[in-house]
Amino acid sequence: MPIEFACRGCEKVLRVPDDAAGKNAKCPQCGAVVPVPTANAAFPTINVEPTSAFPQAPPLPPSTPVGGNPFGAYVAPSTDNPFQAPAIDVGSPFTRAGLPSSWHPADLGSRFVGAMIDGLLNLGAAMPAMIMVFLAIANERNGGIDDASFMVGFYGLLIFGMLVLGAFQWYYIVRDGQTLGKKLAGTRIILLSGELPGFGAGVALRAWVPMVIGFVPCIGPLFNLINLIMIFPDPHRMLHDMIAGTIVVNASYDPRVRNVTF
Repeated sequence: MPIEFACRGCEKVLRVPDDAAGKNAKCPQCGAVVPVPTANAAFPTINVEPTSAFPQAPPLPPSTPVGGNPFGAYVAPSTDNPFQAPAIDVGSPFTRAGLPSSWHPADLGSRFVGAMIDGLLNLGAAMPAMIMVFLAIANERNGGIDDASFMVGFYGLLIFGMLVLGAFQWYYIVRDGQTLGKKLAGTRIILLSGELPGFGAGVALRAWVPMVIGFVPCIGPLFNLINLIMIFPDPHRMLHDMIAGTIVVNASYDPRVRNVTF
């Protein structure tokens, strides 16, 4: 089996018979005299331990959430790898909207509970008028009642009940940014500036204007549908919130104590 080895002068690969091992050979290209190695020493095998040649990097520390929010974006730990792509904190939809994270937007469950309680209160305010309807039906069987008297009594009780409940609701919205339902659900209405909405934004724009739009033929039903759908995307601002420039947050944020951090 021929022996192959490299010339020390010109690096040309030389091939000689195996019986020339241990002798000298002359390179035909550069003329240098090169000792012929043995068959095993021509191209010695080098065993490289992977762990010594390529040491393993130490384990990376766990990723940490941004701002202490376990449900927010995660930032990869810093490493010495110059080829690592930079980590970008995309934040939550609430912080991307430019709103302070300390506000804690109200979740869908709290919004639903607050709306359900306010709806039950409205039903209770209308209950005297509904009782009058049942009494009118009973009197109809006993000879009937005057239609004009019934209409005056019915709408009078209905408007009176709604105004009494509304007065309580408007008072607490102006004072605390909360309806009675939102108080029990632990949520609060605030302006995007972080202040309480007051009567203008909290009642007139947020409640009365959407109610008027809801009575407009064709437009009203579509407005109400879109208004309901808008509660699902973050940060859960509905159309009436956009009209009034408000947002519903956790009641732990109280503008009166200025506990906002940007």
